[in-house]
Amino acid sequence: MTKVKGGFTLVEVSLFLAITGLLFLGVTIGVQNSIFQQRYNDSVQNFVEFLRSAYAKTENVQNIGTGDTKQAIYGKLITFGEAKNLTGDENNGEVFMYDVIGDAKCKGSFNGTLDALKVCNAEVLKESGKRETIGLAEGYRPKWSAAIQTTDSEPFKAFKGAILITRHPQSGTINTFPLVGNTVEINEGKTLRSYLMDNNISFASKQVDFCVNPNGYSDRSGGIRTDVRIEKGARNSAGVEIMPDDKNDCVSRG
Repeated sequence: MTKVKGGFTLVEVSLFLAITGLLFLGVTIGVQNSIFQQRYNDSVQNFVEFLRSAYAKTENVQNIGTGDTKQAIYGKLITFGEAKNLTGDENNGEVFMYDVIGDAKCKGSFNGTLDALKVCNAEVLKESGKRETIGLAEGYRPKWSAAIQTTDSEPFKAFKGAILITRHPQSGTINTFPLVGNTVEINEGKTLRSYLMDNNISFASKQVDFCVNPNGYSDRSGGIRTDVRIEKGARNSAGVEIMPDDKNDCVSRG
């Protein structure tokens, strides 16, 4: 009479559980990586749209209020690395965007857009030394804990500075003037005009690269970073691009 085997041995059960566990682990890691990548892509796209929105809001000169007003919106000032937020508390990674407002009917002979902003009293604050803004001020925080950094690779440094996107008061031509390395402290009551008049600080028409780090790490453990670039002298939202791998200045090639 043939004896029928009644079950599995301990070794067979252990082997089955081990294989099943490895398969489950592989699927779980794959799903987690996919979710992480999607979130990272979302944070990059969201940052790009934030920058592009500044151009959309600058395209048409708008008067402040109603009726025969004496002020007009010239553009946007975006600041990175301010010590304080819009309520005067410690800033924890927020980026800020302010209306740049000046005289609506500004006349004279200007030596370029930045000189015109000085002559036309372009400003973001109502009075020197106060945090109350003339127009709209809004905060932006990168999604999914991403951090905006410079192209420095050792260590990864937080991007500090400002982007002035402004229309010429007379010609209406839009231009972009980055200030990299110097923190513009509007929320500490420092005026835009004080930065424009400072000979040691230079808003210059040049290319600027933002490195979007998915985890906000300050060293190489953060992995590859995406390069979001504003082209030199960008005049509209098309000047904001996500750079391909072969043109990514956020990758160390040493």
